[in-house]
Amino acid sequence: MPALTAANLVAYALQVAAIVAIGAGLPVVLRVTSPRARLIYWRALLLVCLALPLIQPLVPSPSSTLRPATIAQIELATPATGSRSAQSAPGAPATRISAPPESWPVGPIAAVIVLSGIVARFIWLGIGLVSLRRLRRFAALLLPRPTAVDDACLLTGADAEFRMTPAVARPVTFGAVRPVVVVPNGFNALGDEQQKAVACHELVHVRRQDWLRAIGDEVVRSVFWFHPALWWLLDQIHLALEQVVDQEVVELTGARQPYLDALVRLAAPAPRMSLRPASLFLRRSHLRERVALLLKEVSMSRPRLVASFVVMAAVLLVSGRLAVSAFPLQGTVPVPAPAVQAIPISEMAPAPVAIAQPQGAQAGQSQGSKRPGEPTTQPQPPKASSGVPAKIHDVDPVFPSGAQAGMNGVVVVTITVDAGGLVSDVMVLKGDPVFVESAVDAVRQWRFEPPKIAPYVTTVALNVVPPDALMARTRQPVRVGGNIRQPVKIKDVKPVYPPEAQQAGVQGVVILELMVDGSGIVTDARVLRSIPLLDAAALDAATQWQFTGLLLNGVPIPVVMTVTVNFKLDSTPKTAGVAGGVVGGVPGGVGGGVSGGVQGGVVGGVAGGVTAGVVGGVVGGTPGAPQAPVRVGGNIRPPVKIKDVKPVYPEEAKAAAIQGVVIVEALIGTDGRVQDLSILRSIPLLDQAALDAVRQWEFTPTLLNGVAVPVIMTLTVSFTLQ
Repeated sequence: MPALTAANLVAYALQVAAIVAIGAGLPVVLRVTSPRARLIYWRALLLVCLALPLIQPLVPSPSSTLRPATIAQIELATPATGSRSAQSAPGAPATRISAPPESWPVGPIAAVIVLSGIVARFIWLGIGLVSLRRLRRFAALLLPRPTAVDDACLLTGADAEFRMTPAVARPVTFGAVRPVVVVPNGFNALGDEQQKAVACHELVHVRRQDWLRAIGDEVVRSVFWFHPALWWLLDQIHLALEQVVDQEVVELTGARQPYLDALVRLAAPAPRMSLRPASLFLRRSHLRERVALLLKEVSMSRPRLVASFVVMAAVLLVSGRLAVSAFPLQGTVPVPAPAVQAIPISEMAPAPVAIAQPQGAQAGQSQGSKRPGEPTTQPQPPKASSGVPAKIHDVDPVFPSGAQAGMNGVVVVTITVDAGGLVSDVMVLKGDPVFVESAVDAVRQWRFEPPKIAPYVTTVALNVVPPDALMARTRQPVRVGGNIRQPVKIKDVKPVYPPEAQQAGVQGVVILELMVDGSGIVTDARVLRSIPLLDAAALDAATQWQFTGLLLNGVPIPVVMTVTVNFKLDSTPKTAGVAGGVVGGVPGGVGGGVSGGVQGGVVGGVAGGVTAGVVGGVVGGTPGAPQAPVRVGGNIRPPVKIKDVKPVYPEEAKAAAIQGVVIVEALIGTDGRVQDLSILRSIPLLDQAALDAVRQWEFTPTLLNGVAVPVIMTLTVSFTLQ
């Protein structure tokens, strides 16, 4: 169950508003005119809105996950003796961190307001029920009973006690065991046909037990008194119900005009405001809709009605999932506590302190002195791509003492990042037991930006290498792009196609984010775009790649870059081709891509895959021109770009400070023109600009056995703010 908090109340209200807003237009768009179909649809929509908290997945509540302690909390939790943080240098002035000022408790105040409104509405509902009881007691019996009323009882197969009073302006029907119909004094002045139509209407309500449904609707209205969308939905339910009864009365009596005359004559306003949760014969606000429907014949074929309901259900399912993901509810979802929770604060590694160090410093590593001539401004740290939180604190695994010199091991794990950016759970997928403990200890100390949707789960791989193989980091990693050129791969390892993926026919592109040390070693990698059966194989291979070290002002720096690993099934499963191309251009790409990238535009041009990708040359294995496009890799060389168009940086993206790399998959025709594009890695505000630019690129035709063939290749467009 979701937690009863102000945040959940607001999220639930937004979910319902979004679903009702979308659902309100569907009957109009699909021209669902049948009152009975509309009544069923509105009732179903109301049930979906009420059941939303019970049928949607919950995100962990902030109170159920670990949060980084503030300085004041650490000071209070530290033992008075034997604690490094509790000790101070002799003569140093004592410092005290004051607690943050208390703010208004928004949650309790909102809960009190909502509960007070619910109580007031139920009191008002109770007053209405009491007024109905008094109305029944003081209204006089309709004697003698008109013949038209008896005829209505025979037509409908229902009966009720008819009373008359000047206290009502239009008929009111209520009661389940002993139903009563209270009519105004003007009822006797109506003609026989009009009296029979009015009596039939009220008796149809009695037969349908609409009084109990009316009570239920009033209960819902009282609980959700604060939500206008639900009030509107209940109003549509009432209108559809009255229209259903109108149609049934016309069918029973066979007299449409007398019934219309009765509607108009009884449309007078009530003498005073009153709350009576009964099945009212008429609401003045609905008079126009009811009369309009009675004046025209409404019919819908069964196939069209079924098709309309299928379409509405599909649209509501999609919109409901979007609303739930956009405004998630929080609940007490059990989240495993990270290992640091069991460590006394006095013995904790100073991981949180690393965030407060000067930019570029890493925990547990010397910052070093500033080199002469080194610029004072630091390169920008990696930014999170769309929906993917960026890592803001990195810790390399410690090389285990039990490992032999010269050894290194790859450990693949699945991590769960909570709403605060902390690693709350680590599950080992594969790795040498000698290195697993060190890798897990390092991952648990990583910190990420708070993810947009929590918990955020991804698969990562760590390359545990001897300390002498890595360079001491004096700078924070920077992301490839703009004037930060991508390092060149000097060692390639092909991924092994998992047998279970081959048997299941799974193929596609896995997109990874690599952290490359200044020495060119891949220290860790994580999945940005997942294909579950292929993720581990892609990570295992990518962490064994090696690159040339990247220098900035003569100093080696670690970099973060995005790469793609392409798994393609061919006619021989054992030699299924793999394109492990580095996004941004690698040897075998388009001459290394555009040198330095295009300012605000394309970095590295084409990601053409890794040399020696598809074994066997032609996909499909037949000589001559293939019938289907072939993918770049192996013997299929990427075409050379001969026409380049820089993308136009969208103004809204500039205003929102959004930048990054958009990855697209392009189909290049035999004439070298771009025929089709699809987004592999999306940045919503930049996607269209990237597509508009790439569509105008032109390449040299790709020849296979002397014949031009269409090819599929991965392209990147980088947007960098200056």
